Amino acid sequence: MKKHLRVLSVGLALSVCVGSFPARAASSHFTDVPSTHWASGFINKMAEGGLIAGYGGGIYGPEDNFNIDQMATIICSALGAPQKNQNGYWAYGAVDYCVNTLKCLPSQGAITADNYAVPCTRELAYYMLMTSLGVSPEATGTPNNTLLPSDIPDYADIDTDYQQAVWKAYKAGLTVGVDDKLTFQPKALLDRAQAATMFVQAGWTKASEVASPVTEGMSVDEIYAALKATGDWNEVDNEIGGKRLVYKDRYTGNITVEVKDVMVGHIMEVTLYEKTLEGKGLIDYSAFKYPGRQVAKGILEKVFPTQSYDAYMGMKSVLLQETYEYGGFQYPSVLRWYDGREFLCGTSGGSHCLTIYISELNDEDAYNTDKAVIRSSSPPITAPMLVGVTMMSRLLSWTSGKSIKAP
Repeated sequence: MKKHLRVLSVGLALSVCVGSFPARAASSHFTDVPSTHWASGFINKMAEGGLIAGYGGGIYGPEDNFNIDQMATIICSALGAPQKNQNGYWAYGAVDYCVNTLKCLPSQGAITADNYAVPCTRELAYYMLMTSLGVSPEATGTPNNTLLPSDIPDYADIDTDYQQAVWKAYKAGLTVGVDDKLTFQPKALLDRAQAATMFVQAGWTKASEVASPVTEGMSVDEIYAALKATGDWNEVDNEIGGKRLVYKDRYTGNITVEVKDVMVGHIMEVTLYEKTLEGKGLIDYSAFKYPGRQVAKGILEKVFPTQSYDAYMGMKSVLLQETYEYGGFQYPSVLRWYDGREFLCGTSGGSHCLTIYISELNDEDAYNTDKAVIRSSSPPITAPMLVGVTMMSRLLSWTSGKSIKAP
């Protein structure tokens, strides 16, 4: 794949979808971004969420080029991924993570400032965004699922490796191009104001540390209360008594959280359902797609606040069904935590879903010394079928078996 980093003299102030502008801030975080600046609301929202900090001294540089390594840094900050300074290059860890782990950034050569502290094209920026973070439940764009590649006049000018990502960005409402013809101008360079706008439109406005300010040792009741307090969940009555939380965004509304007492003690049950169309089979796996995984990641970061990266990778391995054979059953990759908390994934009550069972932290006499386990199964299994499976440090019995219907 060729690099396309030549400078184009193109006005791109409206190069992202502008259907939902945040209100302009009454006071700005940056002296060079007055409240009258077209992107002030976007830039200040990113600053408040901890994803951007500017150059220092109150300077942001909204018209400056947005570099590839800066793009990588924001992505890693949003994910809570590890970043480190190495070989004298401040962005080494972020670039390395995007190139070699997320694989959202095609290698530009050795990880040095010479190769990555360079302006980012529009096509590369949207490719990196869509293949790493994707569209958050907090996205503000208006989806256009009927849009075709042929509707984008210069679609053929987009690098073939980036075309699908750009098309998805259009369909998600993250961009409408640079004019009323939907022209994309893929080789044009993104500036820092446009970059902030792009992330806000996609719904990524908070560094993971800002989004999940929790400490070690939260009980499942405290986690439930923390989730409820975010305002992102609706609390509803269960058919079998008690309450549960239902995620209320348009993408992942089929995720529920419940705290209950079962044979093994006080647990939290997180269920990701697949949506179905009656009589026609599965038509939407939204709870299993990236927005759903991000919601699950946020919950896991409350369960394992000191190991958010491991928790995220464990959830990813479960949802992607990276399996191996054991005792006649197929299981995904297994992760263990030595914090006295058990963690089990599996199906529930015959529903087509993924259910996460999280035991209470340091439950009296039960889980203090056991290794926590992440695990999934398909098809549904029962406790007797698990007897003798030595990879688990302690058997977690399944819940009462009553079916929980998807919302």
